[in-house]
Amino acid sequence: MALRPRWLLVIVLILFHLAAREGLSWVYPEHRAIMARAIRSLSVERQRQLQDLWARASQAAPGRLSAGPIDDGRELEKGLLDWAAWPALAGDHSCSVAELMACVQREHWTIDVARIAAQLEADLRSAMTVAERTNAMRNADVRLQRADPQYATRAGSGNAHFLRARTHSQMELSQYILECLSTEEDLNAVAVYIVHHERAKHLLLDAELPALSGPERARLTLMALAYEAFAIHFLQDMFSSGHTVGTWGNTAERKGTHDYYCEHGLEIQAWDGTHAVVFGDAYMQPSDEERASRSVTKSLEAFLDAVRVPSVGTWGAVVDTLTICGTDPWKEHVAADIATSLEYRDILSTVPIPGLRSGAGALPRFRTELGGFLGFTSGVRAGALAHGFHTSQNAVGRIFALDVNVRVGFGLEGVLNESGDGLVFLEAGVRMDGPSSNTLADDQSLTQGGSITAAIPTRIGYQARLRMPFWILPGDLVLLAPLALADATAYQNILVQAGNGGAFGLQSGIATSFGRFQIILGRELAITLYGFGSQSDRVLMPVTSGDASSVTFVGLRTLSLELPIVAYRPFRSFTSDQTSGLTLHLYAGWDVPLQADYILPQRGALSPDVRAIATVGVRLFFDWRAYW
Repeated sequence: MALRPRWLLVIVLILFHLAAREGLSWVYPEHRAIMARAIRSLSVERQRQLQDLWARASQAAPGRLSAGPIDDGRELEKGLLDWAAWPALAGDHSCSVAELMACVQREHWTIDVARIAAQLEADLRSAMTVAERTNAMRNADVRLQRADPQYATRAGSGNAHFLRARTHSQMELSQYILECLSTEEDLNAVAVYIVHHERAKHLLLDAELPALSGPERARLTLMALAYEAFAIHFLQDMFSSGHTVGTWGNTAERKGTHDYYCEHGLEIQAWDGTHAVVFGDAYMQPSDEERASRSVTKSLEAFLDAVRVPSVGTWGAVVDTLTICGTDPWKEHVAADIATSLEYRDILSTVPIPGLRSGAGALPRFRTELGGFLGFTSGVRAGALAHGFHTSQNAVGRIFALDVNVRVGFGLEGVLNESGDGLVFLEAGVRMDGPSSNTLADDQSLTQGGSITAAIPTRIGYQARLRMPFWILPGDLVLLAPLALADATAYQNILVQAGNGGAFGLQSGIATSFGRFQIILGRELAITLYGFGSQSDRVLMPVTSGDASSVTFVGLRTLSLELPIVAYRPFRSFTSDQTSGLTLHLYAGWDVPLQADYILPQRGALSPDVRAIATVGVRLFFDWRAYW
């Protein structure tokens, strides 16, 4: 038992680590749609050239690639991938080109991911409300996590998917590119794109060397296509509104700001002076797809035209280990004259100018419900009682109660999306029960006695409540906590699934236009102790002594267990560091006598004959939290 608080702390710390690696990017079908549109925009000559390269690369991945770079859906049914899908697999389902090539050539789950994404595309297309869009993302994320267990932890790769915030308002594009590539800067979308695009062009040149064998030429071509697709993932990300506003601030602030602008849109000015309103991940509009695809088309043209440039040496014939998910960012040198060349200034000219860093002129920031908090709750409940405590009290009753509590915990409303629930807290407070409607005996006249003759009189209890997500069975995260030391990645995957509806996704939130529903059975437990003050509760109960029957006072101490089953949240309001909301719980429970003694001894009477009471009811409560 002494280990449990320590393991609870371990769980909270790992949950925070997962939250700090938020997966933020265009969703899979959006990435694929931008790439497909860009390919279709190529000239006939370049499309023919791409088809030839694709046919050659297919020799290095037999039985895995579709007939052409763009599949109309029929090839996916056969378990084949097209090139349009590769940028979607890059970054979010692979941390490096080496992993992307493994996805393309041999990973069995890759086709499952593509099929899930195809269904998500159809669901998003038919979604008419934000709630329907949220539910579509929930269903897809749960299925993606099952297909690709590394999905949540891999998708979060720091700032690599984001545009680096500008340091001043007069910055020109060339200066911005150079600062992005500086060895003093962390990874960012521009640096990742340029480095991988440059390597893609060099590898395509290498693939044309006359001394190569057929298999080696096919392998280098496949590698070149993988590098370009990996680069394009990050070029596409630059056009998402949530990736444009700047990445400074703590994790909760970065995620909240990203989510807000993706959904609500942002007015931007591109480097070429054009203006537009753009949206972001899971909210892509046709204008966003068209704008991003124009830049991707330019990148593809530069990539395909590389074969016309004399080779100046090779970059190596093996896939190197550059990764966007490492804790130590890699630093790759790209010559200044290449980085600021007309090619990159043209490709990046329509990219939105990113927001300024923290300070004057910075865009407004938002925060998500993420991190440690101190909270307050106050609720009212109405419950039904199966009977009274004494075995002779068989009448059904009702009871009303109030409670006031303080709580401390860790908010993690969604690792992958807002349908998730990784909330962990410990709450303590006071509960005040009114008298039950059933009486100490089945006599209608006793109802006139109020609390004195009630089967359960007015009473005050001390309440504690614990909430924690679970994977398959309640409490399994604590039991499996030692796994965090043996295999941290496996335990993280379990935590991610627990925070997003459990292993079977049954406890994910369901969004509607009038609120959010969630099955929470097993995630939360409340315990209330009655009669543990200066004296036990005094309750009138029947007593039989020989042939005589009477009533007398019984000292009673009880333990009430409450298990919420379903939660309904009609609204929730959130500011920069505080949240408030109203929630309704449907619950079931038991009121279990722990000690029962006659206060006035009855000659010849045995101990009071008491039993547990089954209860059901609803609890409506106000929830306020202040995050730090």
